Amino acid sequence: MLAIVPRPVRSIVLALALASCTQPAPPERPSPTPRPRRTPHTGSANAPATSQPSASPAAAPRAPAPAPASKPKPKAKPKPRPVSARVVARSWYRKAYLQTDRRYLARAFRRAKFELPKGAYLMAARVLRGIKQPAFQYYSIDDTAFTYSAGHYWPASTIKLMAVVGALHTLRAHGAGVGATVELDIPVDGHHKGPLTSIIERALRLSTNPDYNRLMYIAGFSTMNDVILSEANGAPYTVLQRRYGGKKVPGANLRSSPEIKVWYRGKESVIAARPEVKTEYPQCPKEGNCTSLFELSEFIRRVTLHDELPKTQRFDLSRRARKVIMAALEKSHKKLVPGASEALGNPAVIYNKAGRYPGDDHLDAALVVDTVKKSRRFLIALSVPYSYQREPGKVTLAQLNAMGAATIKALLRRGRGGPTLQLDAGVPIEVTLEHKPPEDNPRALTFEIRIRAKSKRVRIIDAWLDRSPLRERRRRRRRTRRGRRRAKRRAKRNELVIVRTFKRPGDHVIVVHARRGWRRLGYRAAVIVVDDGVSTLAPAGPGAPPVPPPDLPEKPVNKPPT
Repeated sequence: MLAIVPRPVRSIVLALALASCTQPAPPERPSPTPRPRRTPHTGSANAPATSQPSASPAAAPRAPAPAPASKPKPKAKPKPRPVSARVVARSWYRKAYLQTDRRYLARAFRRAKFELPKGAYLMAARVLRGIKQPAFQYYSIDDTAFTYSAGHYWPASTIKLMAVVGALHTLRAHGAGVGATVELDIPVDGHHKGPLTSIIERALRLSTNPDYNRLMYIAGFSTMNDVILSEANGAPYTVLQRRYGGKKVPGANLRSSPEIKVWYRGKESVIAARPEVKTEYPQCPKEGNCTSLFELSEFIRRVTLHDELPKTQRFDLSRRARKVIMAALEKSHKKLVPGASEALGNPAVIYNKAGRYPGDDHLDAALVVDTVKKSRRFLIALSVPYSYQREPGKVTLAQLNAMGAATIKALLRRGRGGPTLQLDAGVPIEVTLEHKPPEDNPRALTFEIRIRAKSKRVRIIDAWLDRSPLRERRRRRRRTRRGRRRAKRRAKRNELVIVRTFKRPGDHVIVVHARRGWRRLGYRAAVIVVDDGVSTLAPAGPGAPPVPPPDLPEKPVNKPPT
């Protein structure tokens, strides 16, 4: 029995059947030829053993486009340090260098119509009464007080006082004093045996060169240049390495010392021979003697004012040694007597050590004391060129006297006001700093300086920064009785707060006087190191090396011989 299929479906099935019967079968596809392989990095085909038709070479790959030239990476700029300021401990030399007034004397000489000789160097200080010690006000013509003598002037015999201090130091270390008798044999000057007091007196009073050489051999090269001539003694850059007088003999120098026999208080001892020291000093070439006027006056100051100075600024000198030295300095060749007496209006006592060498320079370093008004005392060190003439010394001696007189007159006209320099004493004074820049310039060197005396007895604080007085800026008030009382109470207190903008980074000296009325109760001098975050600053602190003046390298330190 036939199934009944609907007509539309039946027509579609018949159409599909007719199409499959009429369409031809697809041709048979040949099997593909295997493609040869390529070895990596070579491009050669691994062909089979039987010969095969080679495939058509593939198109060479397009070369990559050259990379753009890379610019060198700029070096990363170091990030600036934060702006800061701190109070550090500096030496007496550095404080004096920063505190010295370099303008007043030149202005005073112009007003007095006094003309300095060409090529002159001058340093002066007024000795005033301080707190438990003398205080000093230092002055200089420009920077001549700290000008290093190498290439500028020859110190000649002014350095012989340093040799005396060095010889006494060495003898003291070996248990002897100024009353000792010494025996030594040195090149050129020959054999010598005699009392040390005679050597000191001739070296300072008569300025004899053989006695200076003997003192240097007794002291020893290393002791002189590393112990005596040091930052602690106010002479960080002085170098003594040349012997004086006699013919130039090869090997005759101060770098080695012979054996020295010493007799003191009935005992005999021997200072062993010291080997040659080969350390060189680049800042003082040609085996010379180099110093500055400030360092020369520093030895005069520490010897003549020994009893008044604090212990940290005294040389190791006995009472008898000081008496011998002071007597010799008082009787030495004088260069400033007429000029000093004229300026003071009274006879003057002068303790000095002069030096001269025709063709080079004429110098003097002295302490001048008024015999009537003994509170008037001055330290003066000066140098003028000394040329060959028929009457050597007459012209330059007149110049030295005129310079001394003009300097003392100028300092007397200056008065005693202003900042002074001494070691800290009296009521403790605290100095703190805090960065307070304006909003539009966060790296400005603006700091709040807070000065506080730790005593309620203090009512007035006087302060100077780089010799400029520090004062509080106050708004004007109505001049009422109540307002005047408030201003008076505010002015008399033991604290001072000031906002100050520093003009440059580096070292700045601040001097503070704390007083009650006219009575001074405390003193402090400190160095403020301002760091702008960019400049390279010298290390600061109690153990830091001395900071040299501009263009002067630090003095190398000798190592003890092994």
